[in-house]
Amino acid sequence: MKLYINRDTHNVSARFVVYDDLYREKYTVTADKKSFKRLKITTPDGKTAVKILQLPLPIVQVYSISDFKRNIKFTVKPSSFCADAGFYGVSWHIRGNILSKSFDIADADNSIIAVHSCAFEKNCCMLEIMNPENELFCLASAVCANLVSVTGEKELRPT
Repeated sequence: MKLYINRDTHNVSARFVVYDDLYREKYTVTADKKSFKRLKITTPDGKTAVKILQLPLPIVQVYSISDFKRNIKFTVKPSSFCADAGFYGVSWHIRGNILSKSFDIADADNSIIAVHSCAFEKNCCMLEIMNPENELFCLASAVCANLVSVTGEKELRPT
């Protein structure tokens, strides 16, 4: 299954719009109006599918991702040219560079859970998820990675 993640800037709380492989809107990602550290991924009918909370830590960015049944943590430690990322609560790990938006989510046995890449023809990011059961956690992880890469862009621009 392929999802396309497109940046949304139509209002201050909008973050991303997620489309399916036929480019129909499947999810929206918005920030809480009171705290931009709280995000939610909602379906087109307005139901919250996943909540993301960015925990306030100084060196590492930690995101708590919850689908109301399970909770995992996604951690990112950015540096000047790459970012170390990992998971707690699942046996997944990141292969690749999240700042360049080109990475895989792999399981402990190195089987691919999802592939994230730039989709230049649609001017967005593509997330290919191998098992629909992992859709929401993979999408939430990709959203967190895209947030890190958006904030990291300023550091990577040549002067």
